Parts: sequence; structure tokens; C-alpha cells
Amino acid sequence: AAFAAPYITFKISPHVAGESPYPIATAFLLGIFSILCLSLRHSRKYDERYTEIPYATKALPLVGHAISYKSDPVSFLLSQPFPIFRVNFASRRMIVIRGDAVAASSIARAPESAMSARQAVEEVGFGKMLGMRNVHSGTQLHKRLLKDKMLGKKWGWARRCLRTALVEAMDVETLGKGAGATVQVPDLLHLVRRVVLRASLCVYVGKNIVVNGNDGLLDDMMIFQDAVENATATGAVLPRTIADYACWRPVERKRRTLVIRLAGRLECAWGGSDEDLGPWARSFRETGMGEEEAADLIIGLLFAAHKNPAIGGAQSFLYLMTEGTAEVVEKARRGASARVAFMEGRVEGDDINVGGRADDEILGRIAKETLRLTAHTIGAIRVAQKDFPIPSPHDPKKEYIVRRGETVALSHVPSNLDRHSWGDNSEAFDPHRREWTEPGRWKPDSYKFTTFSHGVHYCPGERIAQEIIENILALLLERGAKIVGDVPPVSFERATLAQRGSYVVVQIRRGQSSRKN
Repeated sequence: AAFAAPYITFKISPHVAGESPYPIATAFLLGIFSILCLSLRHSRKYDERYTEIPYATKALPLVGHAISYKSDPVSFLLSQPFPIFRVNFASRRMIVIRGDAVAASSIARAPESAMSARQAVEEVGFGKMLGMRNVHSGTQLHKRLLKDKMLGKKWGWARRCLRTALVEAMDVETLGKGAGATVQVPDLLHLVRRVVLRASLCVYVGKNIVVNGNDGLLDDMMIFQDAVENATATGAVLPRTIADYACWRPVERKRRTLVIRLAGRLECAWGGSDEDLGPWARSFRETGMGEEEAADLIIGLLFAAHKNPAIGGAQSFLYLMTEGTAEVVEKARRGASARVAFMEGRVEGDDINVGGRADDEILGRIAKETLRLTAHTIGAIRVAQKDFPIPSPHDPKKEYIVRRGETVALSHVPSNLDRHSWGDNSEAFDPHRREWTEPGRWKPDSYKFTTFSHGVHYCPGERIAQEIIENILALLLERGAKIVGDVPPVSFERATLAQRGSYVVVQIRRGQSSRKN
């Protein structure tokens, strides 16, 4: 029919003088269009086994789902009638898998050659903002450094270093804030971020990288990290070309300036003793890496290694104090006293036994429960390198096809809030869940408790992140931190663990100017 249409139209409407030739042109265009439709159908390998992935609801003209998602990401995701659906963020389209463990597993376990994480993070702007060096080699480098320098047989040493560094960082960050036994901090999360960032630089890079007092390098790093988050969130709902010029390139310029500043500190540190260097800096120097290249990688590694644990520590304290029972709070305080006694070196040994093992374990349960409730809305993302089938959740005999070049996002928080998996109180804060109290029987797998992602890109620093969160919670409790005023609601706006909608003012005991560790 497609090939015959022009001929038929020509016969029934021949062109003569004074008559418009448009019917013939129209027929040719219709014929070409029909051919393209047939070709498209053939190129998609149409098969009755395959079914189309539905679009999400609540789309608006021109902007698609961008406004609906940005106004309340969790409600948008949970309100969708399908576990697998397409979204359109102002012409940026992707497939979202929400709560379907079978489909999520097939994507998460796929190798880079089938589902590329590198291409996905590059396309959301990380290639510009964090640099291609971090996109292509940063993740694998982070895994290798953690495995060789921090975990396994070296975990005991690494844990002691982290605990000591966190105590000292908390002292420094609260010491100079006014006079008196207690100080008022305008934002809890800002304080905890500085503490964790200072400790991370001291442990991973070197003691001489940061200075005591108000080090401007920490401010610059935090400003840069916030800029990456803002640009990622804003760019996700803009056409890519606009996002590139309006969001990503300004952040790229900030990174280049920060690289030069950090490289100067690194050059001075490399001129000192090996004992003062952390495993990252020592490893980079051993391989003959230049200061700027090493600084670029350190910025990317710190972006991955420090901020989410800092958010988790602050949020654990806030959830405990606002939603925890009196019994849980009291038990957590006893556990914090025992933990901090070891962190400050007031008790010999490495195991937590003062105050009872159960009191210390409550810190871990509070941390896990907080991580469950604050997981990323859009977590892991991949770009299909070839047509990739995933099981249809509606019909086991059919499959969805993710086409080559399409982006797939695994949403984390819906699985963590699923009532079928976590019970009717799935959205409540409950550190006594059987998943945490009886891990031998009920420990959730990474598709039920998704905060640390899953598959080939499961978070390699889970153990370190958990340790940092528990230690921050213990320090805040032991230092008598108190919330001043109202606590803003949880906000899922940024591409991190959920934060708070505004500042949280706290009072906390001042740090000590000297301490025996």
C-alpha cells in the first residue's frame, strides 16, 4: 500500500494545467511515512512476547513529569500505578523501576557492557562537574583503595583512626564557637558535614592537609559539593543542552579552582613524613601521580565518601530525638557513653563492652532505620548499551524491552517503604524492627533495604559509612546536643540521602582544646 499510494493518487488525480499538484506530493509523503512506520516496527523486532512500558501519570504539557516529581518526589513515585514506568522530565526521558526486585536485579547485575553506569553519570552532568577522570576511574579506584587500605585485615586500624579523627574534628569545630560550656550551632547538618569532612581528609589524605580552626578549604569543598547537588537536581528537569551551559559548566569552573587550591596543600604534605599521609595520598604518590591529578581524584572520592554518611549521622540524631521512644533514647545514651569512652581513649581495648553490648547495638539499629527512611528517590542509573529485556511485572510470559541508549533509574526509597515487605508501619521510625534485631533470620537483602544500592555497583564503603554514622550519633548524644525550636520536615529534593527542608538549630557542649588519645 505504501509503494502503491503515489501511483494510485496520480491516476485518480492527474496533474493538468491550472490544477494544484499537492495531491501527488501528499501521496508521496504519506507513502514515505508508511515506509518509515514499517521500518520502525521492523527495527524494534516486534514480537508478541514484548509489551510497551507505560508512562507515569501526572504529566503536564511541555514539562512532562518534571514539576510533579520535583514538588514531592516520594509521593510522585509511590502514587504511580505501575512498578515500571517511563517519565519525561522536560524532554529528558528515562525508565524508572520502583519496587520490582526481579526487574531491578536484572538491571543491577548487568555488566557495564550491557548497562553502563559510567555513561549514565556522565549524561547527568558528572562528566563536567566531577571530571571525566572521576567518571571513568574514580569508582574502581575507590573500591581498590578501600579493599587494600581500609577494610579486611586493616579494618581495626582504620576504625581506630576514624574514631580518633571524628573526636578531634568535633572538638575543633565546636571549640571556637563562642564562650561558655555550650555553644549554639545554627545548623546541625552543616556542623556534622564539617566534622566528617575534616576527619575524612585527615584519615584518607593526611593530617597536614587541614589546619585547626576555621579552615577555608573545608568551606570551599562544601560549597562545591552543594553546587554539584543543585546543578544535578536542576539539570535533571532541563533539556541537556540548557543544563550543560546553565548548570554543569559553572560547577566545572569551581572544581578547577578547587583542584589548584587542594594541589598546593597536597604538594606540601608530600614533602613531609609518610607517617602523616593517609592511604589515598600515599598511594597516589607511590604511583608517580601529579598533585593536580591527585587533587582532582580526591575531590571526587570525598564527594562519594563523606557527605551521605554525614547526612546519615545528623538524620539519625534527629529521628531519634523526634520520633524515638523514651526507652530507645535512654538506651542510645548509654550506648553512646560506652562508644565515646573508646573513641576518646578513656577505656583501653577495641571492643565495645562498657554499658553492655545491647546498648551499643542500638546505635547501629537507629542508623539502619534512618538510612531506610532517607534513601535516594532516584538511586542507581544505567544507560542500555544494547536492547535489554526485563520481566514484565504483570505477565510472566511477556517482557519489557529497554532499547539501546535508553536510561534506566532504580528508585531506592519506595522499596524501603513498601508495606508488603516492612509491615503496615513501614513509614514509621522503629529501630526494633525484626530486620535489625534478628538479622540471622530476617536480615533484608539489598533489594528490600536498598540504601546502599545493589548488584555490581553495591556501595563498597557500606561498613565505613555505617561506622561514621554510629560514631556521629554517639558524639552528639554524649556531647548533650539539644534541638532548639522546630525540626523542619524531611526533604528529598537533592540527589543525596534525604536532608531537611531548612536549618536545624542545636546547642552542644564545646570541644576541648587538648585531649589525650
